[in-house]
Amino acid sequence: VLRKDGIIIFVTASMEASKGEWVSLSYSFPENDRPLRSGETVKLLIRGIDVVLYDYYWTDDDYTRAAERAGLMLAKIHKPLGSRDDSIEWRDETKMSPLAIYVLRN
Repeated sequence: VLRKDGIIIFVTASMEASKGEWVSLSYSFPENDRPLRSGETVKLLIRGIDVVLYDYYWTDDDYTRAAERAGLMLAKIHKPLGSRDDSIEWRDETKMSPLAIYVLRN
């Protein structure tokens, strides 16, 4: 239940996630080496703990349409970038984000 004028925030992989080289994630699997269509699965590795997961690829438009069907409006999409001034030696995180943060309103 979301009260009137409420906001919901959710975080997921960005559309660009499978295209980058990330500090904490790897999408470097042969089965990901194809143009992705919405709803397809992608394989990823969480670096450092060597856990392999499967995720779904969805576009920003897919998320926006799903929000609208639920009676919500997209207020903002954040795709945070790493800074060269950070103490982390980023890979592609300074050019594109592996994350998409959707802010939705009712």
